[in-house]
Amino acid sequence: MDKDLRARLDKVLHKQAEIQEDLHQLGQECQTIRDELNRLPQPTQPPPLPSQSAIVENPATNKATPRQVNHVLPAEPINAPVAAQTTAEALRVTPEKNTPPQRIPTKKTALNTGEWELNFGRIWLVRIGVLLLLTGLIFLSTYAYKNWLFNTGPAVKVTFFMAVSLTLTCVGMWLDHWKERFRQYGRVVASGGLAAGYYTIYASHFVPALKLTQSTLLAGILLTLWAGIILAYAVWKKSRVVAVLAIGLAFYGSIVNPSGCLSLFSALLLSSAGMWLMIKFRWTAIGLGTVVAAYAAHAFWLGFYPQSTSESVRFTYLACYWLLFIAALTVHKARVMPEQIQRAFCAINNGAAWSLAVFTIPRMIPHEEIGWISIGVGALFLVIATVARTGELWNRSLAAVFGYQGVLIASLGVLLEATGYTRFLVMAVEACILLAGARYFGGTLARAVSAVAFSCALITAFPEMNGGNLAPWPSYAALALVCAIYTALVRHDGTRTNISSDIQKTEPNMTPMLPASITWVVAAFGIFNQWQYSSGINGLWITATAVMMTHFVIKNPRWRRWICDLAEITTFAALAGAWWYLTGSPALGIHQSILPLIGTAAFWFMSPQLTQVWDQLTGNKTKPDSKALEWIFSVLFWVMLAATLNQHMKSDATWMIAGGVLALSGNAIAKLTRRNSIGKPALCFHLGALISLADHGNQESAIGWIPALLLFIHLVLVDTRWKTSRHNHLHQLFSLGLVIAVCIHAFQEFDRPDITLTLFGLVMMAWAYHRKNTGFAIAGGIPPLIIACVSTIIIHASQDWLRYFPIAATLPVHALLWRKTHDNQSWQLTRSLVLCAGLASLFFSSSMHVQQSFNGSGLAICWALLATLLFCAGLVIRCRPYRLIGLYWLAAAVLHVVFIDVMQMDTLGRILSFIVLGLILLTLGFLYNRFQEIIRKFL
Repeated sequence: MDKDLRARLDKVLHKQAEIQEDLHQLGQECQTIRDELNRLPQPTQPPPLPSQSAIVENPATNKATPRQVNHVLPAEPINAPVAAQTTAEALRVTPEKNTPPQRIPTKKTALNTGEWELNFGRIWLVRIGVLLLLTGLIFLSTYAYKNWLFNTGPAVKVTFFMAVSLTLTCVGMWLDHWKERFRQYGRVVASGGLAAGYYTIYASHFVPALKLTQSTLLAGILLTLWAGIILAYAVWKKSRVVAVLAIGLAFYGSIVNPSGCLSLFSALLLSSAGMWLMIKFRWTAIGLGTVVAAYAAHAFWLGFYPQSTSESVRFTYLACYWLLFIAALTVHKARVMPEQIQRAFCAINNGAAWSLAVFTIPRMIPHEEIGWISIGVGALFLVIATVARTGELWNRSLAAVFGYQGVLIASLGVLLEATGYTRFLVMAVEACILLAGARYFGGTLARAVSAVAFSCALITAFPEMNGGNLAPWPSYAALALVCAIYTALVRHDGTRTNISSDIQKTEPNMTPMLPASITWVVAAFGIFNQWQYSSGINGLWITATAVMMTHFVIKNPRWRRWICDLAEITTFAALAGAWWYLTGSPALGIHQSILPLIGTAAFWFMSPQLTQVWDQLTGNKTKPDSKALEWIFSVLFWVMLAATLNQHMKSDATWMIAGGVLALSGNAIAKLTRRNSIGKPALCFHLGALISLADHGNQESAIGWIPALLLFIHLVLVDTRWKTSRHNHLHQLFSLGLVIAVCIHAFQEFDRPDITLTLFGLVMMAWAYHRKNTGFAIAGGIPPLIIACVSTIIIHASQDWLRYFPIAATLPVHALLWRKTHDNQSWQLTRSLVLCAGLASLFFSSSMHVQQSFNGSGLAICWALLATLLFCAGLVIRCRPYRLIGLYWLAAAVLHVVFIDVMQMDTLGRILSFIVLGLILLTLGFLYNRFQEIIRKFL
């Protein structure tokens, strides 16, 4: 408690000192501005304004009278707003009568659009200029010297560059003291001069044309002294700008022209200076910038000049950097800095040190012992995390940073030693490191860097980035595992962020879906695609089904949240697996196809739960439960099953049996599970059985009746055991399918299929009448009767009287329906279809019979006799349509006699035609007169 209070007190005192320093600087600037204002000449007063006449309304006479208004300026100048107000009050007048007041337009003051240009010229132009000047001096020192100036000795050249450096420094200091407006400009110029001097000392040891200092030790001492001068100037001015520019430009110079161990020493020296400034003045920006610059210089130098030093020197300096920066955090003044700054500082230091230990950047050349180095570094971080938890050396908040990075780096080392090195794996694990500690250090920046690292890992995983070859599948398996962990971290990080932001947990977060999808893509193309086809397809289905079922088996909400995204994306993995299965099913055996089919069935069974999870993730609470996913997997299951059976069937005729069996099985499962999505797609197998029947029914006589038998059984089950109001359409479909099956095989097996179809149609009509179902009669009863009537006319037109059997069966059916259902309008369509089929067949059959037997003679007499019989039947059963159709048919007979028979028949034929028609008409007339009262009742 005592340490915490002292830390808080130091922090408050530090803020107070900073505020007092800022107030002191503001006071100096205010005094400088006052002095400049006093030195400026006073503006002269303008002459008094002339007097003006104003029209003033006289309240006594209501007339406008002129009034003299004198404007007298005050003796002392007054502010513009006060003057404007005084003038307005003095000039307030009454306008003339019936004259509307006029408004004087006011001009808005234009904004100072050139302010940004002024700021750019004052601040950034000078900084850019100093940077360019220093760059020119650096390249000038290594230029191929061609004239007399550069043929001189190193002493002259070093003197020249040092003179330039000192000149810039002195000019900058003079400008800093000369006028306030040039203060920042002068400090920037002085910083550039100091950086140029640092580089001159640095170049005097390694540039051949400037090599004046032969001893590395002496060069290091001179650099140290000059760095002390830079620090002294920065401390003297207490200016962050000076410190940043001086140290940054010195780093820049050593990066552009590295010189072996001297470059490392220079970077270490400058890093020490930056740490001292950070601790002394708590300039955290300089501290963070120094860390980044030191490791960047080290990486740049080793990446382009790896042969300039040995591995031992490289690791020694790298360890020195890390120790310097981590030791800086043990100082009391550094420990009272904001915890977020300390965590970011520590994370950058640890991550950069480990990356440079295992890579040669920017070439990304891995170290041979990358795995063991990672294990050692991770173990070291874990030890430091244990120490940091005590709070003796470091702030306790750093324990989480060391702990996360230690665990993940050590895990990476173990993973690399087990699977072999791949760049994408390293980057993916680094992304997990950054994201896992994002809420402990770095915040948004750490999350952004993590996303970039994850993207780089995916890009480098492509074969084009690895010489056109895929990495071994264990490496991709490790990458898929890391991607799964990254997905869980994204979900966990999003949940923590919502809680900390006081946002409800139910707010949808779709971000984890992206890494979850990438996980399955890596697994599919990197692992399963490299296996044999049978192993790959089964491995994909086993993995997808296992992840999906695990998500629903786990009861702990926390654990379910970790894998919910992967489980939801298994839907797309299963769809891809189904497509892969269908395109390559010929290469699978029957036993190798079982697991994909079981997996598809499992996804169908769990589709409602998957849909519910998807609605929870997307925040969909208003829409009703969708069964689209359930139907998709149901269709995929039956298609995959059909493809498998079709591949392994010895004969296509087997579908005549398998089609109906599968359809019955699907419908039975639908009734058992009370989910129609599995039953209705299976009905298509009946269609497959009918197609197989049409192709192979004439080859298999007995088997050809099995599709019809299975359809009949299915129809009976739907009509009796599976009877629901929602399945009325199934009766019509099954009855129509049964008619098609019977028709196809009847024409294949029998010489007189019309007899078979007539008997079948009578049975179906009786069944429909018993069920009182007109749709069933139209779909199952009428079609076979119509087909029988049509086929007997077309196929058996020249045979005996058996052709009239379908007609003789059809017309009585209509008569019975008329007697039983003539008051029921729902049966009207059925009666009309039966009557039309019977009478049309009778008309064509009788006409063809007369034409074949009597060469067309007596056709009118035949029509008249049939019309009379039809009329009499209408009277007997009291059916008006019969009577009307009989009369129309009789009229056709009369017209035939008058216009055709008179021209074609002989005299005796014409006479008989007229006589018979006359008698028939007389008979009908008698009947109308005799039974007119009875007929009137049924009109």
